Order: sequence, then structure tokens, then C-alpha cells
Amino acid sequence: MPLLRLFTAGLVWVLVAAGAFTRPAVADDRLSIVNLMPAFWEAWDHGRSVDERVRLFEQLVAVPNHQAYGTGQFALDEVHIAWYLQDVVPYVPRMRELTAMLSTEIPTAERRFLETFPDLRSGVQVYFMPSMLHFDGQTNNGVLRFGIDGIARFDGANADLGVLVSHELFHIYHAQVSPDVFGETGSGGAPPIWRQLWSEGLATYVSSRLNPDASKSQVLLSTALGTLPPADVQRLACAIAPALDAADGSRVAPFFDAGMHPPQLPSRGGYLVGFLVARDLDVAHDLRALAVLRGEGLRTAIGTDVARICRNGPDPA
Repeated sequence: MPLLRLFTAGLVWVLVAAGAFTRPAVADDRLSIVNLMPAFWEAWDHGRSVDERVRLFEQLVAVPNHQAYGTGQFALDEVHIAWYLQDVVPYVPRMRELTAMLSTEIPTAERRFLETFPDLRSGVQVYFMPSMLHFDGQTNNGVLRFGIDGIARFDGANADLGVLVSHELFHIYHAQVSPDVFGETGSGGAPPIWRQLWSEGLATYVSSRLNPDASKSQVLLSTALGTLPPADVQRLACAIAPALDAADGSRVAPFFDAGMHPPQLPSRGGYLVGFLVARDLDVAHDLRALAVLRGEGLRTAIGTDVARICRNGPDPA
């Protein structure tokens, strides 16, 4: 298995092993994509014991790619790496499938995104990596990280790589063209519910438009949300409507945190209601126009539509 492969598809695409990489000369440098999975498989396949896998993981993955792991959320000492390499075992078969899909599905997803949002500013760093089972997709300080192990763990066979990439890339683009949507906070120091609902709901809607073959459950990363009966969608909107300006964690978390949920309703319901609001506001079918909506006009439109869904239920798809 070669340690380094390069290819381009209208963007910079780098497959990394042992920490080394080379950039091919291409005109489009908006995205710089680094794939750590070949290095992971080198460590996994050639380590004949846990201790040897730990050593190879440090040598090939963690140390050469310290920038990918420099967010403070990773414990990369030998003990934690050993725990991880044992905990990840059940997800290895799906991780191999997902790794094989990267070379075909990701360039297509990136091309669709760049064609739709050609004004994405250059220099976006993207990693495909073992996330130590922390996340499937994450946007942090303008850097995108996709955990192949997290996708296998949290999304399983339902995962659509194109959806994940579109969703997270849109967060980067949205912050570029509408920084004020993210910059202002509520009294609790975090964005109020209406801003989070718009941010996550619009990213979800964009991913559905750019991946028309994906199911609603795949777009929402949840079978429970994708198949939620209209009456429960209505109840969800009614729960969110009076809390749109709330910013304290206890009121926000039930609608956006996978570990919490409102009574008798699924978690992360803010993604679904936000998706419906974005769909309702997309009267011109112009995703770039949606991305620059902001201010009190946007807050009013969101409040009006959430109240309408609460009152009448969601419109048919």
C-alpha cells in the first residue's frame, strides 16, 4: 500500500501518511484537504499488538499531524491512544468502507459546493481523520474536521459523506458572508436559539439541496427526525417558538444537543425546525441569497414561520 497518493478534482486534495504531503499545482486553492486515514491504516494493519499500534499511531498519525489535533479536545498520550485503539475495533469495518468512498464521493461533493458558492474564500483547511471517536464532523476556528471513526460510530450505515461535507463547509461559507449572524450573542454569552436554529437549519437545508438523492433522515443525521410525524413536528415548533431569544444552556440544549431532548420528542429538533424554516424562506430558490440574510428582518421571518408551523404544522415536502 503506497504511503502517499495525490489527485486533484478542482481543489487541493492531499492524502497523507507519515505526516508528509505535497501540494500539486492547481489553480483552485480554496480548499486544502488532508486525509490522515492512509496513515491510520498503516498503523492499524502493520501493528501486530496494541503496543505496536500505539507506537505506529504516534509515529504516523499523531506527531506528524499535530495541527489536526491541536484543538485541546484530544488526549494523545500512550494510555489514551491504547484505549482508543481498543474502543474503535467495532467500527473498523465501516471505517474501511468510508475510507474507500473518500476518493470518489468527496471530490463530487466539493465540486457541487464550489459551483454553488463560487465566492468561498480560499485557504479553508479540511481534515479527514481518526477523531478518537469524538465527532463525525466539526467546524472549529475555520477548520473542518471529519472523523471517519465518528461517522462510523454515530451515523453508521446511514452516513452520507456528501451531506456531511456540504453541511460543515456551509458553516464556513456562512461565517464568511454573514459573520454578524455568529458574532452577536445573547445574555448567556452564547447565540440565542433563533440564531442557532438558522445556522444549523440552513446548513441542513443546503446539504439537502446539494445532495438531492440523500434521504431526509440522512440530511438530518437522524432517523427519528427524518420520520417524525407532522403532529410531533408541530409540537416541536410550539416548544421552540416561545424560546427563540433564549441563550442559556438549559433551554438551548434540548433542541441542539444529541444528549438531551424535550419530553417525548427527539433530540436535535432545532435542526429539523430550522430546515423547515429555511425551506419556507427559499422562495427564490437561491442558496446564496439565503446565506446573506441577517438582522431583525431575519429574526422576524424566523419567528413568524416557527409560529406558523406551531399553529398549522409543516407544509408538505
